[in-house]
Amino acid sequence: MDAKIDAMEITRLKDVYGALLTDRQAEMLSLFYDFDNSLSEIAEQYGVSRQAVRDVIERAKVQLGQLRLQRRKKQA
Repeated sequence: MDAKIDAMEITRLKDVYGALLTDRQAEMLSLFYDFDNSLSEIAEQYGVSRQAVRDVIERAKVQLGQLRLQRRKKQA
């Protein structure tokens, strides 16, 4: 996924494809992008490490990017 995609695009993609993410991915993305929680705050809430939260968010962003590319290919 393009590292230049901003928070607004992530939020929009989450709104469109959020149902295809795991509950955990969707929740963590929402906490991070919609509610501006830090990785540490999310980690504390879930009882996991900060790195684990970052990994979940990054995997979700990659998945959203792949879904966006698939949609663009179908439209072309």
